[in-house]
Amino acid sequence: MEAITSKLHKYDIKVSLVVEYNTSRPCAFHNIPVERRPRGVINCPLGHRLHSDVNGALNIMKLGIKKVANTLKRPLSFLVTSNGVTP
Repeated sequence: MEAITSKLHKYDIKVSLVVEYNTSRPCAFHNIPVERRPRGVINCPLGHRLHSDVNGALNIMKLGIKKVANTLKRPLSFLVTSNGVTP
């Protein structure tokens, strides 16, 4: 870990250590508890679906840099089916 951190600092890349525990439980956009469904999909009570890993990654980013990526203008929604992922 120290070698990676020092390499990132060498290129002026910020490093934030974040505890990942429970990061997929609240909605990354609304900070309210979400319901986890089969196949790793979470349902936000405000109407969108998101894969729990993506939701967790967004929450980790919020903990590290105090904001969600500005390229995500609205919650991502997709459905995981036996045929793959559909928007």
